[in-house]
Amino acid sequence: MDAKEQQKMIQELEGSDRDLGKKLTILVSSISILLAVFHLYVAGFGLPGIGSRTFLIIHLTLAIVLVFLIFPIRKGTSQKTIPIYDFILSGLSLGLGIYLIQRQDAPEIMSARPTELDLIIGALFIVIVIEATRRCWSAACNHCIDCYRLFLCRRIFARSVLPQ
Repeated sequence: MDAKEQQKMIQELEGSDRDLGKKLTILVSSISILLAVFHLYVAGFGLPGIGSRTFLIIHLTLAIVLVFLIFPIRKGTSQKTIPIYDFILSGLSLGLGIYLIQRQDAPEIMSARPTELDLIIGALFIVIVIEATRRCWSAACNHCIDCYRLFLCRRIFARSVLPQ
């Protein structure tokens, strides 16, 4: 197996066939490093100054931004650059995350009476999460789910057949 075939196999397993240039690779790597350093900071020092909800929103927002920058809209397109709509979706994800962080302690949210704009933003964020999940779903995820199903069936079957 030569190097080109190996690279193609790696890209199939990773789920992304987008070949980024040097500048875009630096952008994606910078966001990834920022997210990793943020997680290491929180693991080492806890959540000083931010709550757990803020941590979760930051984590989800940056992960979704990375998904839109790394994974193309369709597999097998062999893109050499990131299309403008993926930059728009990344920016929209970032904007929604910032909105959620700013509004998480609003009186309307805390009293379980969100405004109409809050509901629209929430629905939009759900759609973006579903799209990000669809993009990075791969055969490896299906295999993990199959293993979990087998494990579950085995546990259920073993409990119902074997005496306690």
